[in-house]
Amino acid sequence: MKNNIRKIRKAKKLLQRDLAIGVNCSPIDISRYESETREPDLDMAFRIAKYLNVSMEELFLPEDKP
Repeated sequence: MKNNIRKIRKAKKLLQRDLAIGVNCSPIDISRYESETREPDLDMAFRIAKYLNVSMEELFLPEDKP
């Protein structure tokens, strides 16, 4: 699934490390989510959305949308 994690994180001037600490995972996991080589599980997706203060709809995009 496409996501806006990198775009939103950068708009909030956060490093991958900052987000990783905030959601209790490794910076490598954040990198993999942002590059879409790995998808976060539902719990992690909710934690990322909450930490970034955005909705799940803002964070993730259906495959058919650019």
